[in-house]
Amino acid sequence: MADKLNVSRQSYINYENGDTEPSFDTLKNISRILNTSIDDLLGNSLFFENNDTTVDNIINDLNIIIQKYKK
Repeated sequence: MADKLNVSRQSYINYENGDTEPSFDTLKNISRILNTSIDDLLGNSLFFENNDTTVDNIINDLNIIIQKYKK
């Protein structure tokens, strides 16, 4: 997986162990490689299952997630 992500094995081990967090771009690549959503990777699979969710709420939540992982 480290090779596919073009990161060192130690960096990937640190992601797996929770010692460091991958960048947003790396999260996108992981989700592409594993054919799953970033929400599933982050454990947010219930994010879109709320029937009361509006487009504005989704956009707001996405902006919060993006800002968190830009750091």
